Amino acid sequence: MITNEEDPSSTCIQTWVYDVFLSFRGEETREGFTGNLYNTLHQRGVRTFIDDEKLKRGEDISPTLLKAIEESRVSIVVFSDNYANSSWCLDELVTIMESLTELEKKFHINKERTLAEHEKESDIDMERAILSEHEEKSDIEETERALTEHENKSNIDIERMNKWRSAMHELSNLSGTHVKYGYEYQFNEKIIRDISSRLGVHGLGGIGKTTLARAVYNDIANKFDCKSFLSNVRETSTKEGLLQLQKTLLGDTLGDKDFSLTDVKEGMERIQHGLLQKKVLIVLDDVDQLEQLQMLVEKDWFGTGSTIIVTTRDKHLLTAHDIDIKYEMKQPAILALKIIGSDLIGKGMDEWKSTLEKYERVPNKDIQSILRISYDNLDENEKQIFLDKGMSVETCKKVLKGFGFHPDSAITPLLDKSILLLKENTLWMHDLIEEMGREIVRQESPTDPGNRTRLWFHEDALQVLKENSGSEKIEGIMLSLPYEETVEWSGEVFEKMKNLRLLVIENANFSKGPKHLPSSLRVLDWKNYPSQSLPTDFDPTKLVILNLPHSSDFTLNVAVIKRCEHLIFMDLSHCASLTNVPNLSGIPNLEELYLDYCSKLENVHRSVGSLTKLVKLSAKGCYNLKSFPSKIYLPSLESLNLRKCSSLVRFPDVLEKMESIRFIDVEECTAIRKLPTSFGSLIGLEKLCLRKCICLSSLPSSIVMLKNLKELDMGNCTKLQKCLKMFKRFDGQSSMSFESTESTVSSHLNLISLNDQSIESYSVTDMVSPSQSPESSFNSQLDLASLSESSESFSANAQLDLVSLSDSIESCSVSQLDLVSLNESTESVVTSKYLDLVLLNVEDCNLSDEDCKINI
Repeated sequence: MITNEEDPSSTCIQTWVYDVFLSFRGEETREGFTGNLYNTLHQRGVRTFIDDEKLKRGEDISPTLLKAIEESRVSIVVFSDNYANSSWCLDELVTIMESLTELEKKFHINKERTLAEHEKESDIDMERAILSEHEEKSDIEETERALTEHENKSNIDIERMNKWRSAMHELSNLSGTHVKYGYEYQFNEKIIRDISSRLGVHGLGGIGKTTLARAVYNDIANKFDCKSFLSNVRETSTKEGLLQLQKTLLGDTLGDKDFSLTDVKEGMERIQHGLLQKKVLIVLDDVDQLEQLQMLVEKDWFGTGSTIIVTTRDKHLLTAHDIDIKYEMKQPAILALKIIGSDLIGKGMDEWKSTLEKYERVPNKDIQSILRISYDNLDENEKQIFLDKGMSVETCKKVLKGFGFHPDSAITPLLDKSILLLKENTLWMHDLIEEMGREIVRQESPTDPGNRTRLWFHEDALQVLKENSGSEKIEGIMLSLPYEETVEWSGEVFEKMKNLRLLVIENANFSKGPKHLPSSLRVLDWKNYPSQSLPTDFDPTKLVILNLPHSSDFTLNVAVIKRCEHLIFMDLSHCASLTNVPNLSGIPNLEELYLDYCSKLENVHRSVGSLTKLVKLSAKGCYNLKSFPSKIYLPSLESLNLRKCSSLVRFPDVLEKMESIRFIDVEECTAIRKLPTSFGSLIGLEKLCLRKCICLSSLPSSIVMLKNLKELDMGNCTKLQKCLKMFKRFDGQSSMSFESTESTVSSHLNLISLNDQSIESYSVTDMVSPSQSPESSFNSQLDLASLSESSESFSANAQLDLVSLSDSIESCSVSQLDLVSLNESTESVVTSKYLDLVLLNVEDCNLSDEDCKINI
């Protein structure tokens, strides 16, 4: 079934002449399945187009059928054995699929029947099913046979033929159901249910959901037996109860205003019995409870072709009630323009400026009252997350995780209620929602910022910090100055803030460090922290995030840091005075540690090598770092970055297999001479950068155990001339290439870089040892085409040896190489062993005609 819906946000709504268009091979199914399906649809009031067999004359599809397809909301293709034998059926199918293709130009169609989003924030869900009477494999074979017969006809139009093939290909990608497996009436009933529409529109209050629903309702109402638009369901349900809503629905649809209902159960029965045979249009506007849907519009209560439209602030309600066509509205500015525009009518330019400046500081009360409804429906934990606006989503997740909460389950309700939005895999908050949060906090104490729970405006935060006027009510301070400024203060103010959880400061130079920090602190995010250490009386037990980059005087206080048992994130990058990272065994939950460009850092304590939850470790640019853990077992580690640690002499031994590791960068670690034999225990490694490790003279043989390795960069490693012969396992992807300026080799390796190295000679034997087992040999394709440009000595005396190459090789290109000769055994090997080899390219090589005579 292929639906031909219009964009729900469009102001021009398509009016369909037919609900369903049936496409089928008449002689096969007209008097069987298709006829029964048409009867069922017709009896249930579904406007169905079925062609008159008398219409079919000649080879061209009639204009009547073309028009019928375009005017049908749903097309059902009954795909039988000989469907593709009919040029008429194929032309119908092309028209059907072209109507779908036009929609695909506007919308991404998700084949899993979930919400799909257009780049311009338009959503649509496309249902489709193909009814087939035979097995899929048989269908494919029969279809290909039929298309081939069409293609072989002397008078066939090539363009028409291509359209048929394209349409069949598109059809094959849509989900279908075999009628063979089950009773026909069951499939017919399923189709009837699918034809009825259930659309949910969700988004913030005041965004235009009701306006959209009303526009659709007015445009299509005359196509239904009866209709009802239930406005303000949330408010009516609270004030008058669900029973009143049931009475209104029954009165609108059945026309009887004078009946009585004793309870909601009776109301549910009356709705179902009264409307079961009717094609109804019902809009439920502003739903906020699942029971409202359950007691007003259950799925099986209405006749075929009925349409139910629900507007809500909570997407979760739509999912819970199995409404799978969802449209999210994302433009709160519509509400702001409407309200503020009415406020500015008739005023001069000066009044416009002053009014808009006032709204920046104190948002319009009408906008806030509408938006606040979404906030009021949050539980207390969700409200706290929302009001902690100063935390990024990732920071919020870290804090929640640090205290045992599941981050996603805590944030999902905010997404469902459109308070947070997901855009390009990033969570964000609309400016109006952000302003609402600020206004909620401002109203806590309009004239005294020191008595608010959070300080969001930098003017308020500066006032409190300079005047030492804070209180224990303050839970969060987010100070981000528009330009860098020196702040004179006493450093005493935090002693009063017993409940401060969040402290974020950036772009401010404080005259001195804080004398106190409250033990309630969860997040300490202070760029350019103005002290050598954290206060000695600070209890960091609850601290989850310590982010102090660019703090030039800061060093780690061992007495304080060992008590950070909940800490999961620490960033001390660009701390110029940091010389030592002490014992961190007291921070067992640490997941991320950043020490980048700490220019005086010399020692990282061995305990860092055994932090079992550490995921990311970076110390790039620490060019004085000499002492790093000599042994590591970091089972959770994914990324290790030691780039430009030029004083580091050795890479640590790996005590046990590390499956989580994905990336290691030791570029410009110019003192490292070798990698440990245990390097092969980094079994999860996918990318390794050794570029400019100029003292590195060899790679450990255990490196061949890294079966997941996809990128290996050895650019400018001048002492690694012959390291390639150590690689004996290539069992993944299938390419090997040497390029002119940055030679590369790859198989399951996508990249091995050997830039600026002198290669005297190269034989495939060096890469694949004759002794290796067949299953671990090189795979599928060799391309050595540009090797001669990267090495003069290679081009002078290179010899191609294919003796030890895998017998699964399919092609080998050595074009443009200045080869002296092919190995004398090459022809016999190629003809007897490489049975899959279809191409050996020696074009433009300096080989004699005799050398090139190899029969494949």
